Amino acid sequence: GRVQPTDQIVWRINYRVLIGILVAAVVVPLLFAAVHKYQMQRMAAIFLQRAEKSEAEGDLKGAVQSIGRYLQFRPGDLEAGIRMALHLHAIAEGPRQMRRVYYLFGRILRQDPMQHEIRLKRAKLLLHQENEFYLREAVADLDFLKAQLTEELAGLVRDGMTGSKMARENRN
Repeated sequence: GRVQPTDQIVWRINYRVLIGILVAAVVVPLLFAAVHKYQMQRMAAIFLQRAEKSEAEGDLKGAVQSIGRYLQFRPGDLEAGIRMALHLHAIAEGPRQMRRVYYLFGRILRQDPMQHEIRLKRAKLLLHQENEFYLREAVADLDFLKAQLTEELAGLVRDGMTGSKMARENRN
């Protein structure tokens, strides 16, 4: 009955248990990742809905907060970033919030340099600063806009779009 030190212990591998453990080691993390992704998408959608509701109610501060939370989930959403920046620009008070608007405008322009409305608003914001760096940056923005608009106008002229032709097309 008793095991003697000279007796050998035989180990057997239970293949069913081993396969079960290996399958669980693969499936459980994938399941957690799928649930996490679903929750992140759901949370992002909820924050965007809250922002739209706040906008409809005229609560720009609430909209800025909700869009900011949404952007934590979807930082590359340019349209949401533009909405947030424009709302914050409309309600900004004091130099701290104006710096935040400046930062947001800059981030948008790095994503899409052709956002002319944002560039113009940033230039106007910078023109009110007494710092030489900001003034130079405002002039650079205005020069960029001038070059872009000149190029667009040249393209219209080159394509034969004169003022009267454009007016006729806009009426139709």
